[in-house]
Amino acid sequence: NFYQAKIYNIQKKPELAYKHSRIYLDNYEKFEAKLNTEALEVNYKQGVDDLTDEMVSIEKKYKNEVFLSRGLKVFYVLLFVAIVFLLIKNIRDKNKAHKKMNALIEEFKANIEKKNNSEILPEEILEEEMFELEEIHLKKENVTLSIDEAKENKIVEKLLALENKLEYLNADFTLSYVAKKIKTNTTYLSYVVNKRFGKSFGEYSNELKINYVINEMITNHMYRKYSTQAIAESVGFKNAVSFAKSFRKRTGVSPAQFANNI
Repeated sequence: NFYQAKIYNIQKKPELAYKHSRIYLDNYEKFEAKLNTEALEVNYKQGVDDLTDEMVSIEKKYKNEVFLSRGLKVFYVLLFVAIVFLLIKNIRDKNKAHKKMNALIEEFKANIEKKNNSEILPEEILEEEMFELEEIHLKKENVTLSIDEAKENKIVEKLLALENKLEYLNADFTLSYVAKKIKTNTTYLSYVVNKRFGKSFGEYSNELKINYVINEMITNHMYRKYSTQAIAESVGFKNAVSFAKSFRKRTGVSPAQFANNI
């Protein structure tokens, strides 16, 4: 081990030089403990002490370098594992988003086909939607406010009428605007939307807008070519950022990604 350490020291191989100098010193320490006084005197006369000093020098010379080298190896391994993990996560997230998007496309295509094959009159459609709304399970309930069922139905009926006229595409389709439009107050309107649709008025309005965009993208190839800003403005969003955020929340992908996958 002594000569091996010297050879590796000359060859500038710190890992091996450190390893064999450490082995030599460990063996020397074990051997030294067993020697008696006479043996120690002989060893020192033969220059063992000088050899030990040389091994200590080699060990000190490469100790920090070896530890740094090992530390860097551990760091690179951890970095590699982290990169692989992030890549796998990114691929899984993309696959999940595409599945959600494809399911939405199929859902809207089925609804479009059903609508095209239907001969139901607008008044009957309105009555059918009213019946379905009655069956919606309430997600929230405001116990401090109570409106009779007839008044609730009237508000919902007027809301559906506005939907059929695509009023929600206007930028001013706000809680106060709609309340004034259907001749009620904002408190009643907010309560009814929350109770019947299970969401806030803002969420209700955004969902109508996003559903309209999805439907247009599927049925109108020219609409897919519009910029995000143009699409946002076409459905009453004030800016492209808020529109893109709402669109991604609904579909799992950006408007451009959705259009490219149809």
